[in-house]
Amino acid sequence: IIESGIGFLVQNKTSLSFKESHKVSGSSNALLRPLRRLNVNLHSADASGQLIDGTGAIIGENAEDLVNWSGVGKLMNFGENIFVKSGSEQFALQNRKSLQSGDTVQLMVSRLRNMNYRLRIHMPGVDLPAGAQAVLEDDYLNTKTALSLSDTTQYGFDVNTVNTNSSKADR
Repeated sequence: IIESGIGFLVQNKTSLSFKESHKVSGSSNALLRPLRRLNVNLHSADASGQLIDGTGAIIGENAEDLVNWSGVGKLMNFGENIFVKSGSEQFALQNRKSLQSGDTVQLMVSRLRNMNYRLRIHMPGVDLPAGAQAVLEDDYLNTKTALSLSDTTQYGFDVNTVNTNSSKADR
């Protein structure tokens, strides 16, 4: 079901057409119901705090049932990018079952410039297994930062293009 007023992308090499007879009246809000999500936005860390890119994941027992796909593929920007990587796939929005202890949502970046950045991470309604904690790991700095499940966590980092490790995709 595609709700009235909803935009979408189709990643396909064949044609797709809709007829007036395909429309129905009313609305079920099937796609607009609250979801458990991991939201990660990449911002500039300067005074403007400009939003550069974002990624995330729909998380929960019924996430796979929402639609029959593993996520929205990442279309790369000409500038900086942030995305979720799973196996060989890159997602703007990943669709995944409930998190288990030890699970990882692998965030990747690309085309970072010589500047300061800030991640804003928000996890509304995400349930973790008993005793588990959400943590952001920065492999370049070898740091771990606890993530809040009830508020937005902000994490600042610098990229120095002289040291290419600071801009590696899997930092």
